[in-house]
Amino acid sequence: MDPDQLTPEMKRKTLQAINLIKEKRCGKIKGRTCADWRPQHKYVPREEASSPTIALESLMALLMINAHEERDVAIFDVPGAYLHADIGDKFVLLKVEGEFVDIMCAVNPEFFPDVRYENGKKVLYVQILKALYGMIKSALLWYTLYTEVLQKEGFELKEYDRCVANKIINGKQCTLDFYDDDNMLSHVETAVVDNILEIIEGYFPGPVVERGKRLNFLGMEIEFIKDGKVEVGTVQYLKGMFEEFEQLSGKKLDRTYTSPGAKWLMTVDENAKPLDATKADFYAKFVAKVLWVMKRGRLDFKTTVSFLCTRVKGPDRDD
Repeated sequence: MDPDQLTPEMKRKTLQAINLIKEKRCGKIKGRTCADWRPQHKYVPREEASSPTIALESLMALLMINAHEERDVAIFDVPGAYLHADIGDKFVLLKVEGEFVDIMCAVNPEFFPDVRYENGKKVLYVQILKALYGMIKSALLWYTLYTEVLQKEGFELKEYDRCVANKIINGKQCTLDFYDDDNMLSHVETAVVDNILEIIEGYFPGPVVERGKRLNFLGMEIEFIKDGKVEVGTVQYLKGMFEEFEQLSGKKLDRTYTSPGAKWLMTVDENAKPLDATKADFYAKFVAKVLWVMKRGRLDFKTTVSFLCTRVKGPDRDD
C-alpha cells in the first residue's frame, strides 16, 4: 500500500507484524509471522469472532471409541491452515518493520517504492487478504471454511460438539474431530481413512500425516494397545515443562516427592512476600501448564492444581 494514501484512522487500526521462531520437540526450527491482534480488540468483540474448539470430554470419548472398535486412526494437520481462508470485504492493514521489510522487498521488488522511514525504522504497509495468524477473526474464518468443506463431503457436525464430524461409510462410522488445524480421523477400514486423507489434500495440499498405534495429538502421547484399550500420556510435554522451568528460573528440579501436595498445601501465610509482576506471570504460566496436564491424565494433581489456581491473581513466594 502507498502510505501517502493512508488516513490517520487507517494507520491507527494497522496491525503490527510479529515474527516468531521456536524449536519444535523434534528439533526442527519453526518460523511464523503473525499479526498483533490488540488494535482489533477495540472494535471487534471477541464473542463475535471466537471459534469452537473440541471439548476434552469429546476427545477422550472418541479415543475410547477408536480403541474399542479397533479403528484405523490418522493424525494430520493442515500447514498454513488459516491462510486458506479469505477475509472477505474487510479492509485490514499489516505493518512490517526493520529487516523484514528488506526480506519482503527481496521477494516482491515492486514494494520498494512504498517503503518509508518512521522513527528511524524502515516500514512497509501491506493489505491483508487472508486470515493471517494473530487476527481476532482468523480462527473463525478457518473454522467456517473447513466445516463447509467437510459438510460438502457428506460429514455431519454433531450438536454436542461442533468440532466433531461423522459420516457413515460402508456401513461404519467415520469420525473426524479437530482443534484448529490439528485433526484426528478414524474408521475401521484403512482404505477409507486413506481416501478421506486424499480428499482433504485435494482441498488443502500438503497435510502432515501420522499413522500407527503410537500417535501424538494436541500435546498428548496416545497409544492404542491390545484388548481395545488406549493409553494417554503427557511425558514429553512434562519434560519440556521441566526444561523450560529450569532455564527460566535457574533452579534445578532434582528433588523427589511422595505426593503432589504437602500437608501444608492450603495454608496461606498472609505475611508472605508477594511476587513481582515478572515472577507472577511466570507462576501463572506454569500453573496453566500443570492444569493442562492434570486435565489430560494426571488427576492425582487435581487438589494441588485447584488450590494453585485460586492463587494466580496474587501469588506469593510460598505459592
